[in-house]
Amino acid sequence: MNHHFKSLDSTTARLVLQFTEPYFPWKRPTIVRLHFNAKGIAIPSIGAVLGRDPGEHSAMILDVRQRDLVIVYSKIRKGVGHCTFRFYRVTDDWDLALIEPDRGRLRTDGYDHLIEVTDLHQERQVDSCFETLRDFLAESHPEWLQEILERQVAHWRAHKHEQFLRLAPSRATAAEFAACFSKYPLLALANFKSRLSKRQIRSCVRRSLRGGVMYAFDELSTAQVVKAERECPGEMIRHAADRLPDAALRRCSKMAPYTAFECRLSMPPARQATVLSVAYPYYTLLYQGISETALAEEIIDSVTHHPEEWLHYHGHDFGTLFLALRHHLGLTIAPSRLLEMLHRMAEEHRPLLDRYLASRM
Repeated sequence: MNHHFKSLDSTTARLVLQFTEPYFPWKRPTIVRLHFNAKGIAIPSIGAVLGRDPGEHSAMILDVRQRDLVIVYSKIRKGVGHCTFRFYRVTDDWDLALIEPDRGRLRTDGYDHLIEVTDLHQERQVDSCFETLRDFLAESHPEWLQEILERQVAHWRAHKHEQFLRLAPSRATAAEFAACFSKYPLLALANFKSRLSKRQIRSCVRRSLRGGVMYAFDELSTAQVVKAERECPGEMIRHAADRLPDAALRRCSKMAPYTAFECRLSMPPARQATVLSVAYPYYTLLYQGISETALAEEIIDSVTHHPEEWLHYHGHDFGTLFLALRHHLGLTIAPSRLLEMLHRMAEEHRPLLDRYLASRM
């Protein structure tokens, strides 16, 4: 079976496998990377399959690491179940080694004994990230793969025009560009902004506020920015957080706390505190018994160095803040740690914390 690796960084590569089994609409070939997460639970990452056409080979695409377990499976007959499986190991020199597992052990132990990689963060696969797949299609490839990709692009162009414009914009004709501007304003901003006039950009923003936030924030009016806080707060955080005043960032964080929490580490420390002070109450189910976790340390450090952000959202009172942390997260800060925070805190904020400590004596 033809396969190809393209290095992405020192630890990750993009694997492409040529799938040669006969085409049937119900066959549904799938390629999966299995790894352990930080809790030791087996997690699947599903790749993309392109070029599924009668009488033709297709391509399976998956981002992998060395020592990964890769599983390729497909149905062998129509209906539930009845799949054929192939197991591969990604070798240390970036090749594929076929594995012949003990079937009896698979039935009792599952796949866990075949997994050798633990990842703290799951890889985003090409099928879950349009930008990655778009860039992949624009790269040069081996001849066998290029033929498959050309067929896939031609299929999108004929049958799924929005998908074509999203994933292969460099191939769009002048007429297709005009159709994109008319029908798909977000895609026009994402892929053809340099070809749009100011008037056309503003037209796209009016028809796709989300696209405007993501790709043309400078063209938004004050009223549109206020509207975007309500309608697409997640995009405001992901794409325009550095353009928002603190009050707007707090409002967006309250509307989209998960996005705020996920994006906080890409922000300067003071803005991390702004986001964290708003978003933390929404994670009760994820962070039970948090007092010894890294997040607890992050919160303590954030309160120490940026207390003004935390106090702003908690009535300018440390007692209210610490009560909320205990209520939402089960986080109780020991008196000795509070004294340490006091000594590390900027002098202008110490009287409030000192007053709180005195009230606890």
